[in-house]
Amino acid sequence: MLLQRQAPIVRSAYRKLDVKVAPVTLSRPGLASRGTTVGVRAAAAASTVKMVIQGRKLEVTDAIRKYIEEKMSKAVGKYAQEIKEVDVTISARGGDTGTHGKREQKVDVTLFTVHNGVVRVEDCEDTLYASIDVVADKLTRKLNKVKERAIIKGKWPGRAGPKAVAEEQA
Repeated sequence: MLLQRQAPIVRSAYRKLDVKVAPVTLSRPGLASRGTTVGVRAAAAASTVKMVIQGRKLEVTDAIRKYIEEKMSKAVGKYAQEIKEVDVTISARGGDTGTHGKREQKVDVTLFTVHNGVVRVEDCEDTLYASIDVVADKLTRKLNKVKERAIIKGKWPGRAGPKAVAEEQA
């Protein structure tokens, strides 16, 4: 049993990035039975970024999905032309989930780029929204670092060339 949901257009204030959300079918067996439901595809103006949102021991509600889409589109918006897919997994542990320890909300983000490999960020906080905020900030910093390294190597598309060449011309 696969669940699909249609979500509205989300407007990002960060870069005037209009995100059109369409359902994506998740194909792993038993995924929907555990409460893991949503896959979405976000289309930017110049490129397409596939965004998959999953919940482990936690239901992905419409409010959580909208918040994750908003935060990730802000974090990824500048680099959308270099990103193929964003996988977001939210999970709960401790407390009444059947695992030991204090209750924590964990967010894992795995980002697949076109030319620069995989970027992975995770964080645990007391609340899910705080964890999403921290992960979005970490992702922005990591993507900036990936971009700077790619510019130095001469692999970043666009007008930004290697830093040594730019410094010699100045």
